[in-house]
Amino acid sequence: DNDRFNEKLDEFDKIQGVIDSALGDTSLTYEQLSTTIDDTAFPQFEKAATLLKTTNKFDISPAAHKKATLLLDYIAQKKIELQTLKELCTDPRSETLMLQLTEARKKSEEIYQQAIQL
Repeated sequence: DNDRFNEKLDEFDKIQGVIDSALGDTSLTYEQLSTTIDDTAFPQFEKAATLLKTTNKFDISPAAHKKATLLLDYIAQKKIELQTLKELCTDPRSETLMLQLTEARKKSEEIYQQAIQL
């Protein structure tokens, strides 16, 4: 099952690339960014979560299972981050939202770093 697990991780990386590419377009207006989050990022993260959940029954090491769990936590945190970013699109001058976004990004990165170290 290790090969199957690694295939799922490769698929996760591809999904992450699609999301990063869509959200990394600096020419997007706030409205377009909000739409991209709804139309691309959220559905792609759902796809990634479903993909990772299929690994629960794989016969893989405890560390691999932990990695999948951390990546699911990462997805949940990224959704929080993107929801905050959407709110910021409607109120771009909000210092509170900027602080929340910064904190959400920090948590996302911490979780992701834990996952890739396994």
